Amino acid sequence: MKTIQIIKFSLCFLIGFTAIAQKTKHFKESFKVTDNAEVFLNINNAEITIETWNKNRVDVEAEVTVNSESDEINQKILENFNFEALGNSKKVEIKSGNISSKFGRRLARLNPDKIEILTEDIKGPPSPPKPPLPPLPPSLEEINLDFDINQFNSEGKAYLKKFQDSIKAFFNNSDYKKEMKAWQEGFAKGWNESGMEDSIRVITYKIKEDLKKEDLKKEELKRQVRRRAIRLRKSHKIKTKILIKIPKNTQLNVNLKRSQLKVANINNINARLNYSSLQSSNLTGHNNVITAKHSKVNIDEVESLNLSLLYSKKNRLGEVKRLILNSKTSNVSIDKILNEAIIEGSFGNLMVKSISEDFSLIDISLKNSEANLKLPEVDYNFYVNSKSSQFNLKTELDFKTSKVFDAVTYQNPERLSTTKALNIKANYSTLNLN
Repeated sequence: MKTIQIIKFSLCFLIGFTAIAQKTKHFKESFKVTDNAEVFLNINNAEITIETWNKNRVDVEAEVTVNSESDEINQKILENFNFEALGNSKKVEIKSGNISSKFGRRLARLNPDKIEILTEDIKGPPSPPKPPLPPLPPSLEEINLDFDINQFNSEGKAYLKKFQDSIKAFFNNSDYKKEMKAWQEGFAKGWNESGMEDSIRVITYKIKEDLKKEDLKKEELKRQVRRRAIRLRKSHKIKTKILIKIPKNTQLNVNLKRSQLKVANINNINARLNYSSLQSSNLTGHNNVITAKHSKVNIDEVESLNLSLLYSKKNRLGEVKRLILNSKTSNVSIDKILNEAIIEGSFGNLMVKSISEDFSLIDISLKNSEANLKLPEVDYNFYVNSKSSQFNLKTELDFKTSKVFDAVTYQNPERLSTTKALNIKANYSTLNLN
């Protein structure tokens, strides 16, 4: 009895394992690299984790899981899923996230009959019988163009000159020119009456319209493939997880779309995010550039960063030593500015929870925005230029004001000897200083 139970359990386990094998596909690559190598990521719809280590090697592991309508579709999606990791000792490039276009066309199951034809076939009354074109001029029918090749071989150029002279004499002694002119006039009249020119124009137009229809079908097919792939992603039927291990001094170049990137410590990153997120505990180096659109950035410690945000509502920076920030229609929260920050923002919210007493320069320019800053308790030169803005100061900071029309400036009564400076320009904004 126990033997039967063990067999049943083994069969169930085997069946379950087979089902999982049909839904999951693994990729693994490894590259030996030199110091200061570069890694390029071009990835869509994936969860990416990057770890650093002391080895001169880049390891890439990926797992793609599919849970669609049937095992057959799962298997075909995995077979046609594009994942690529290529490289050498200086450069490694990783691409992932697309289904091959050939399989995508089958996956879309597009019905060509559903495509709306925007143009109708050209129809009209039956064409009248076409009149015959005029015959060639009679003079041409009398020309003797028989060339005697044997005589040419024996006489050579002398025969050729004699033959040419006979042709010239025929045209000089005939009414060829008059007949040719009359024939041309008759031909032109017959061409116009035959409607041949209109027929060619109609045929050309129909060919162009047929080509347009084919282009419409191709574009609709591409849209169907994209929509089907997005539906599969949104319903979590296709999941991609990627683990990458890189040396500490690797330059990381990232292009993400609809993906999540987690990296513990990284030295110099150039990232472009679209509908994605980036989470890091420590960002070191002086060449860090992040451009985020409809995305989320969360970094605990930053040595130096050039950050551009567009339509990104949830962004957090922890302790920042040097920062250049350009924010449009985005919200940013900064835990602490240690040294230097140049910030420009419009149509968003800015929060600075703390400023180190050892800071050197903070320059903020706002337009149609709201900012909340916790000021440091140390001497520094303070200057605010506020135009059509609301200015709320809730500290013991001593300042003087001057007003010209709707512009108000706030600054120290006397310039201090310190090099520390906090400059703020606010247009049509709300500024809260605590």
